Amino acid sequence: MAKYACRNKIRQTCQKLLSLLQDRCLQACHKMAQALETWAKDALEICAQSRRLDTELDSCLDMLASYSASVSKAGEVFESTANSLISDLKAQQQHSPTTPLPSTITIASNTTMSAGDTPSTNGAGPRKQRLPRQITRGLQNLEVSTAELLQLMDDNYAVTMK
Repeated sequence: MAKYACRNKIRQTCQKLLSLLQDRCLQACHKMAQALETWAKDALEICAQSRRLDTELDSCLDMLASYSASVSKAGEVFESTANSLISDLKAQQQHSPTTPLPSTITIASNTTMSAGDTPSTNGAGPRKQRLPRQITRGLQNLEVSTAELLQLMDDNYAVTMK
C-alpha cells in the first residue's frame, strides 16, 4: 500500500506541477506564438517586396544599358558626321584655295539650308556663295544627329524624374 500511496503522491505532485506550468507558461507561450506569427507575416511581406524591388531594379538596369547603348551609338554617329563634315570642309577649302575660310564660316553661320540645298540669307544681305551638296548633306546629317542626342537627353531626363 505504501507503494500505491507513493505513486499517488507522485502523480498528484506531477499534476500540480503541470497545472502550474500551464497556468504560468500558457499565457507567455501564447504571446510568443502571436509575436512569431506577426514576425512571419512581416517577413513574408518584406520578402515579396524585396522580390518586386529586385525585378524593378533589373528592369531599370536593362533600361540603363539600352539607354547607354543608344547614347553611345548616337555619339558615334554624331562624331562620324562631324568628322565627315570637317573633312568635306577641308577638302572644299583645298579645291578652292581662292575662297578664304572665314567666308565659308560666315556662310554657314548666316544662312539656313533649304530642301533644295540653296542657302538663303536671313535678311543679312546679298547672297554669298552656294555650298556644295556634299557639305549641305553633312550639315543636315549633323543636325539630325544633334536632334537625336537632344531627344535622348530629354528621354533620360524624363525617366530620371519619374
